Amino acid sequence: MLLRLGRDKSLINIFVINGLIVFIYAILFSSLTMYLTKSLGFKAVRSENIAGLFLALNFILHLLSGYIGGRFLSNRQILFLSGIMQLVGTIFLSHSNQGDIFLGLTMIVIGCGLNTTSLQCILTSKFKADDRTRDKAFFWMYSALNAGFLLGFSVAGFYEISEDFSNLYIFAAWVVFVSIVWIGLSWGSLSEENTQISNKNFSIVNIFIGYSIILVLIPICEAGFRYTELANDIILVIGVLALFSIIYLAVNSTNSKEKDGLIAFFILTFFSIIFWALFYIGPLGGVLFLERNVNLFAFGYKIAPQWLMNLN
Repeated sequence: MLLRLGRDKSLINIFVINGLIVFIYAILFSSLTMYLTKSLGFKAVRSENIAGLFLALNFILHLLSGYIGGRFLSNRQILFLSGIMQLVGTIFLSHSNQGDIFLGLTMIVIGCGLNTTSLQCILTSKFKADDRTRDKAFFWMYSALNAGFLLGFSVAGFYEISEDFSNLYIFAAWVVFVSIVWIGLSWGSLSEENTQISNKNFSIVNIFIGYSIILVLIPICEAGFRYTELANDIILVIGVLALFSIIYLAVNSTNSKEKDGLIAFFILTFFSIIFWALFYIGPLGGVLFLERNVNLFAFGYKIAPQWLMNLN
């Protein structure tokens, strides 16, 4: 597998791009709450609500990306477009105030939400369903993800110590620019097979619908950031309804195997929600708690809260 990875340039490109795009997400993931409170003057509760919505929208948009990719737009088109949106968003954040930060966050979260699924779909298309090496490829994909988080947390902590968030996001913008250039240079190796787009089973209407969906997301997400309490409540209600729909399907299923599968899925989903709720305490209230209630000095040097997140 290692020899194949060394020969297959497309896989190497995918892993590098994954590390770069995760790096950007890691910076926002670990520094957003601190930036909102320390640099822009938002109250802690408001900052945590905004950061929480950012994380929720990111995962919701993963699903939407899976729906658009290969059906209306190719996944590499989505990947490139998401990079452009992240670049615009990081530039906005580097010069933001309380009035215009929401547009910057909107552009970044749409970019982060769309690119992860599209890149994973591109990787999946490189392997046949019965190819045993596919699992190993995703292992390397996950390794690149961890490397991106490690570097992102480390860089964010370095700038947080001096509270130089503006230059942090300028640095992030340069990394986004590198990822866009890398996507462009590896365009041919990011092609897919067996999708509506690759099989030429699409029209201009499909492309128009794809771009329209992404454009409509901008005002919706921006409104969500401006009215975070309402947006978070709506997401919570949708999540609860989704769980109850699983229960409803399980209770009314006449297929015993299907019913057992749905029950198992509900149990795993329920405990998964608990785990991730606890996990995301870190980027939400965790960094503020560390900053305000923990002695972060060791041998005369300050330890950034983001660096402690690297213990994971």
